[in-house]
Amino acid sequence: MPQKSPALRSFFSAYLHEDWPVEFTDTHLAVKSFLDQEPDQQLLKQIVDEIDAYLNLKRSDQEVEKGLFDELGCYYLPRGEGLNPREWLRSVRDLIARQF
Repeated sequence: MPQKSPALRSFFSAYLHEDWPVEFTDTHLAVKSFLDQEPDQQLLKQIVDEIDAYLNLKRSDQEVEKGLFDELGCYYLPRGEGLNPREWLRSVRDLIARQF
């Protein structure tokens, strides 16, 4: 079975891995670092599309947050900082979408 959201999973594993707080003070700085290093507009669009598809598949905020780790390999839990997981993921999407 092909992996769902391969570009998004690759992004999270590279920038929001288990040691991301050692490298970045917040998640948006991690996203900005990725954007500074990634000139491939097609990849950026793919990540945005995969975020949209992911959010459309998840009914609840709990499903979104659980899937961030279980399905996408993201080591950031938005609720740990009092953030809504769906809104946080949309903010990541919007930061990336501004690049194209």
